[in-house]
Amino acid sequence: MELDFQHGQIKPAPSSAGCDSPPTQNWVTALILCAAVPYLNTLLNDFVYDDSVQVLANPFIQSFHYLREIFTTTAWSFTGQGPTNYYRPMMSFGYLLCYQVFGRAAYGFHLVNVALHVAVVLAVFLLTAQLFQSRQLAFWASLLFALHPVHTESVAWIGGVTDLELTVFYVLTFYLFVKSARPAGQTDRRTQFLMLATFILAAFSKEQALTLPLLAVIYEHGLRADRGETTWSQKISRYDLLWIAAAAYMVVRVWLLGAFAPLKQFPDLTRSQTVLSAVALLGQYLWKLLFPARLCAFYVFYKSVSPWDGRVLAGAVAAICYVALLFWLWRRARALAFGLVWLLLTLLPVLNANWVGENVFAERYLYLPSVGFCWLAAWVGLWLWHKAAGTRPAWKTAYALGLGILAILCVLRIVTRNRDWHDNLTFYSRTLAASPDAYLIRVDLGAAYDERGDTESAEREWQEVLRSHPHNAVALADLGTLYSRQNLNVLAAEYLQRSVNADPRYAEGHIKLGFVYLNSGETDKAEAEFLSAIKMAPLNVSGYGGMANVYWKRGDSAKTEELFKQAERVNPSDPRLHFALGEFYARTGRPEQARIEYERALRLDPGNAPALAGLKELNSQSH
Repeated sequence: MELDFQHGQIKPAPSSAGCDSPPTQNWVTALILCAAVPYLNTLLNDFVYDDSVQVLANPFIQSFHYLREIFTTTAWSFTGQGPTNYYRPMMSFGYLLCYQVFGRAAYGFHLVNVALHVAVVLAVFLLTAQLFQSRQLAFWASLLFALHPVHTESVAWIGGVTDLELTVFYVLTFYLFVKSARPAGQTDRRTQFLMLATFILAAFSKEQALTLPLLAVIYEHGLRADRGETTWSQKISRYDLLWIAAAAYMVVRVWLLGAFAPLKQFPDLTRSQTVLSAVALLGQYLWKLLFPARLCAFYVFYKSVSPWDGRVLAGAVAAICYVALLFWLWRRARALAFGLVWLLLTLLPVLNANWVGENVFAERYLYLPSVGFCWLAAWVGLWLWHKAAGTRPAWKTAYALGLGILAILCVLRIVTRNRDWHDNLTFYSRTLAASPDAYLIRVDLGAAYDERGDTESAEREWQEVLRSHPHNAVALADLGTLYSRQNLNVLAAEYLQRSVNADPRYAEGHIKLGFVYLNSGETDKAEAEFLSAIKMAPLNVSGYGGMANVYWKRGDSAKTEELFKQAERVNPSDPRLHFALGEFYARTGRPEQARIEYERALRLDPGNAPALAGLKELNSQSH
């Protein structure tokens, strides 16, 4: 079958429509280049935002020792924080593989993201050609997907890999589902088992994958070409494995997490407000697909409380237009209507504010849904091209020129947007410039200033956060640490005590308070804080490091070494730990062991200045 661009209908295609040909090979090459080249400057970017914790401070991904924990706990469990809905085994497993190959080099993780984006674009090409039996539509839809600026967050941010993984496995699963059908209602079970494998990988990437079985039902009963000739049992046999796997995933998830979504992000959000907010979010997402000009990494969520809210009204208008277009297409070009079904069905899970993070609206959530949008937009573009071809040549030239300019603008927007993720200071500054009320980003901006030694700017940002959110545990703890470095121990202890009172499960707050007590000579209080941190976050080596310092202060070097070794068993890939061990050995008269630990720290983190200084000191002593 092939799309009739003149009438928006489906018509029989020539028998050679599905065969490979030189144009197809050229199109694939062009798609690879268009998907990869605009994102090459991301290879110059560093670890930013959550990457610093999820990669650099994550013991799960630094050795295969924690492979079981990757698949049986949440993605943040290593930090010791409470319940979370963030179950991402494929993300952590992917990071584990990357870490074994690239270590702490950010370019390697960015390279994987670019490669996954290329894989998604090619998968979209395969699926589109299979669904619509039109390589021409497949090329233009995939090209639009490759160059849509709204995808920059998913590709340029290392943490956006979850949507890349989800989409590549989701699209491949649906491709295999469509391809598994055989004449006379038969099904290729070998292809179906491949479909099952990719679906499981999609589910372990992100829970949005659970929309796929329903999408398969809609396609099988409403769009499949042989739907009139197949029985119900034949139809069911084509998607039954998807439903079985989805049910098994839900049982496992509930068993592991205690509930499908154990954390309610906004406990005070009523059902009516959840629905109103979902309508508003739908309008925002549809507009962002159509007009991706103002892009931002963190949109502050404001709940909708009235149906007369401007955002709700805009969302309602968008929903009405969507439904009207869906009905019109379902009657005239049902295959294209499926693009709208794909768009909404894959978007629905992120319209519930309580299921997602603090930044309820996020551009990366459009990565998978935009596949359906690209089908429809590409068809409209080709229809207009055929219209222009039937008029004066000047119109066709003008149309081609307009498309070329649009493509160049998209590439330029992607390239410039990629720079937002260059480093933490750039990322947080530009995000706040676009979203000034994002106080969580302001907390991190203070930390970025502090890392660069600009303590005045850091203090200014954290105090600004506390003016509007006086109980923010992270800002309080960061300020306490800053005051501790300035030897204002009383003030430091006050802020850190406020931090642990605001969030008793914030392990870093307890660790930082422990070090303040340690510096003040209050070793018993310090020990209590470190023990609390170890209990709630047993994989955080800083707690063990703190306890080691307690025993060092007490003159018990044997216990100090034992605690450092315990921390090494927890996370042998933490350069801070090896530096601390190097310092310990240097102070206890074991220079060769100290040298070994300093060198280990430098292998893990070549730019580790304290370890370099330690080696320099050892070399000077040996001469």
